[in-house]
Parts: sequence; structure tokens; C-alpha cells
Amino acid sequence: MNATPTASSELPPETRRFVHDLRNCLASMRAGASMLRRSANQPAIVEKVADGMYEQVQEMLDLVDEFIGRPKAEQNVAAEAPAKTGPLRILIADDNTDAANTLATYLRLSGHRPVVAFDGGQALQLAASEPPDVMLVDLTMPTLNGFDVARNIRAQPWGSAVRLIAVSGWFSPEVIDRISHAGFDAHVTKPIDMDALPGVLQSAR
Repeated sequence: MNATPTASSELPPETRRFVHDLRNCLASMRAGASMLRRSANQPAIVEKVADGMYEQVQEMLDLVDEFIGRPKAEQNVAAEAPAKTGPLRILIADDNTDAANTLATYLRLSGHRPVVAFDGGQALQLAASEPPDVMLVDLTMPTLNGFDVARNIRAQPWGSAVRLIAVSGWFSPEVIDRISHAGFDAHVTKPIDMDALPGVLQSAR
């Protein structure tokens, strides 16, 4: 039975919070399944269970998205930037600690060098101490939101070399216009599709 699409703005606040928490939980489960699928030298049973878990969790995420009338995860990748070989230093800025740490674990297992900031101010401090190759920046954070973080990064002498990727649960045309003006190179929708993430990162400057 298909869920009836509902505009997220029409949902009561408590329902929106519940759906947000549910999607974060499912996203963490999908990330864990994705990491197991990519792990080397594992028993066949682990691979089989991980594949089944990933597919089932993805179906649940699709159902939640259908309920709130949200389009499937999309990405906007700037293709003109040359790919960088070797591990990337990736700064994750997200006040959702579980989501940020799960993403960091996935990136570390993929051979990259992730660091995590849980608010916009901390993200700027970490970026200034050692400029990253890529920043995955949640748009809604305390201290400084993602738009302010992007503008501050672009104002630095080294800021033009950082690939900025906006992360959010929803991208309306107005938000996409704002992230472009703030200096972002691309955007990905939460929950991040871990299988698609390498394609987002491969154009890092």
C-alpha cells in the first residue's frame, strides 16, 4: 500500500521531528550495511545479510520520503574540477553526532582522512588549522549555519581550493539558489547515499 504524499510543511511539528529522527536512524543503518558490503575478506553470509539489510532499509527510506512528498536523494556535482588521487582530508560539519560519526567511519574505511565538527564555529576552526580538500556541511547547525560557514571559507586565502558540499534533508529551489550564492560547489540530500558518495567526492580539488 502506497503512502499518501504530504508536504513536510503541513505536518505537525512533533511529526516532523519524529520523521527526521526516523530517517536519521534508517540512514545510519544503511551506512552500516553499506560498510559491511564493502568490507574485504568477509564470510559470504555477512555479505548476503548486508545486501539484504541495505535493500530493506532503502525500501523503508523510500517509503518515508514518499509519505512526505520528498524527491529521491539528488546530487549536483561540479564536473569541471579535476579528480584528486589518494586519500582526501574531509571535514564533516554536522550537529547530529551519530550521523557525523557514522559518515566519518565510512570515509575512514574508504581510505580518506575525515575530521568532524559539531557546529559551524568548530568547523571554521578546524578548517583554518589544516584546510581540508572537501567539506560536507550541514545547512542547519548552531553557532554558524552552513551558509555562513561557506561564506567564511570562501573569504579565506585558501578557501577557493576547498570543495564545499551542502548537506540537508530538503533542497527547495530557493535553498539551491542560496547555496550557490554562498559558494557551495555541490549539494547532497540526507540521508546521504553512501554508494553514490564516491562520485560526489571524486571531483574534489
